[in-house]
Amino acid sequence: LFHPINAQIPNNGFETWELDGFGNLNPSGWETTNDDLLISVEPYAPAKVGNYAMKVKVFDLELFPMSGIATSDFPFNQRPSSFSAWLKTTIMPGDAVYVIVSMWKEETNSNTEFMAGHAYPNPASGRLFIPITVNQRTSVEVDLFDQRGSRIRTFRFESLEPGRHDLEIPADNLAIGHYTYRLTSEGTPQTGKFMINQ
Repeated sequence: LFHPINAQIPNNGFETWELDGFGNLNPSGWETTNDDLLISVEPYAPAKVGNYAMKVKVFDLELFPMSGIATSDFPFNQRPSSFSAWLKTTIMPGDAVYVIVSMWKEETNSNTEFMAGHAYPNPASGRLFIPITVNQRTSVEVDLFDQRGSRIRTFRFESLEPGRHDLEIPADNLAIGHYTYRLTSEGTPQTGKFMINQ
């Protein structure tokens, strides 16, 4: 993945990898689904340019396929007008491949701050909880996005008092797969990922 101003995309050639807390290799500057039960992203060689590429795997779990996800960030005010990438795929008859590029504009507001933890249980079925801690009375909006980046649900939690809260998100009607959630309070977003497995 590259752009003429390469510095905007960290580790755009996937040359640098580091261990996460679970002992899995991740490309530096990228967030992946390697914290799931199966390792889904790993270094790959040979690469089109440089020493490594990023291999994103899809697992056939009999009931459903589980695909890996990798995301990265760069300053929104320096966003490029286009991206280019080299892709090597093994597509079987009847399969489909989606390459999704999404942009999020994150704004900060020093008056209302909150910290969000990782959603649990993950994988989930039925109910999902997102722990957050707020430093003053506020409202929080939670948007859910599917693998294609389409917003599918929005939940609003009004007048949360200072302290910790576990936001309960109904997940019983969500299809099997990977999802992204975005929490917003007074224009300050935080994002995370979770998976539905049944």
